[in-house]
Amino acid sequence: MFSLDYLHKITIQDVPLQWMTRVELFSPDLEQFPLMYVHMLADREDAGLVGDYNPDTKQRIFGFVLSAKWGEVKTNGLCNIELNFACNIPQEHSPEYDILITDELSNRIGLADKVSYEDLSHICANAPESLALLQKIWRDKIEVVYGKYIPHGRIFDEMYGIIRFSASGNAPRLGKTSEQRMLYWYMKDLGKQITYGNEVGQFKFMESYLLPTYDELIDESFGFFSNFHSFYLSTKKFWELEYTNFFTVGDHTFQYAETSSLPISAEKFESMYPALLGDDYDNISKLRQIYNRMPGRLYGYIWNLMTPVNTDFKLAFDERDTFKEFYRDHSGKKGSSSKVIACFLQQAFGIEAFPIDTWVKTFIYYPLGLSPKDNGNGDPSKDMQNDLYSKYKRLDKLEKLIWASSMGNKTNKTEFLDILWCQRYGTDRGSSGPCRGANPLSCSNCILRDECPAYQSIKDEDIFVSDDISTLESKMERNGLFFGIKTDNGTPRKVYTFQNGKFLERDSHSGLDLPTTITVGDGKLTIDEFVDLL
Repeated sequence: MFSLDYLHKITIQDVPLQWMTRVELFSPDLEQFPLMYVHMLADREDAGLVGDYNPDTKQRIFGFVLSAKWGEVKTNGLCNIELNFACNIPQEHSPEYDILITDELSNRIGLADKVSYEDLSHICANAPESLALLQKIWRDKIEVVYGKYIPHGRIFDEMYGIIRFSASGNAPRLGKTSEQRMLYWYMKDLGKQITYGNEVGQFKFMESYLLPTYDELIDESFGFFSNFHSFYLSTKKFWELEYTNFFTVGDHTFQYAETSSLPISAEKFESMYPALLGDDYDNISKLRQIYNRMPGRLYGYIWNLMTPVNTDFKLAFDERDTFKEFYRDHSGKKGSSSKVIACFLQQAFGIEAFPIDTWVKTFIYYPLGLSPKDNGNGDPSKDMQNDLYSKYKRLDKLEKLIWASSMGNKTNKTEFLDILWCQRYGTDRGSSGPCRGANPLSCSNCILRDECPAYQSIKDEDIFVSDDISTLESKMERNGLFFGIKTDNGTPRKVYTFQNGKFLERDSHSGLDLPTTITVGDGKLTIDEFVDLL
């Protein structure tokens, strides 16, 4: 029924050349499975309908990008990109359809709502103390790796995004690779397979599938998707069985399941639900298998899929304060992982949502200065989240800059080795230990000190330096010092903190290039004085 018969050549103008390594059309881990997916229902035009799969007054448009050709680089570092797009309707069938397709593909590559240097002033309108920091990161780091813009916007189709990010819940072992595999399994088992003809018949080896659109989901209109409909009915039965509690945000009501009612182990899941679900158990069990056998990931998927049927995401989260309250006050509701929801709302719906993972959390604690000395083990408080929303605009774009910077930091990319040491874990305990935070050793290796609110807040504090651990502890306690430096034959190697009566290792800086020729004598000095000696 669903056939791709036409090849469009679509030019997207003024794309940073650096993005050529980021436009992901396929993955070697999933041979011949297209990743840049487009599916929409357009208002019917006079050109006439194509295909026998169209709802009343709508033209269904779908397809995927086969290849991308990069043009000549312009003097401003930008270039045009020509996309070969396999589509179900002919190009120039309707000028309005051509515009819609071009706009959708501009979103898919991240250009339509890109982040630019000029955005930083708007983002920091109520936090001018952070502007110089973000501008320096952009000029010295971001622009080298990403060019003039960071990709952002509706990178994914709405339904495709819900399915893809549902796979990211509970941190899959192989990360993105696992998520893409689950996405493929879902599309293959629930989607409608697409065939190929006319201008794209030679690409019949491609394995692509179609899901209902988001509008068809909220209308529960699945007449062209019988297999999806079957799974949907089983999912709805599970939803009505378990998601029987309610909470309200603004004018919008959300359902959730009690934590204690949903089994986490596969064994308990398999013993509990056959009797409760009857004939629908097979479909629910299949969905659990698709989501890598993890019940918790399945519960998140069910919440993500069923919630908009009753409470449209687009309407519920149109106001930023609604999402702030949802994320701040209801993250513990079973099945509604706020981080996952924030990801697909931001990257599939174009909503200002702010997912807070470890990298985002540590960036707002340390470089943005909201809690410079925090050990990074807890979650941002409600007051801190309120502060974040009051200080910064377009938090979705701020998150993209944080993400780009943090990933450069995480992968030890050359351009990022001299910034953001504060975000890293500081001891051999890894994620079970503290983050470095703003501290004398981490900050000494960072070129952002002059612009960083966190460093500026600690630079005049006294610290104690000692080659002897017992002396260090007693001197810090006696003088009421938060930071102390343990040296090894005079070379600074570790940072300790003394807080609430506890003497704790905060940072063992094995990654810092500090030769033994650099030594600091025992004694008290300010952090700024200490850093100047290194």
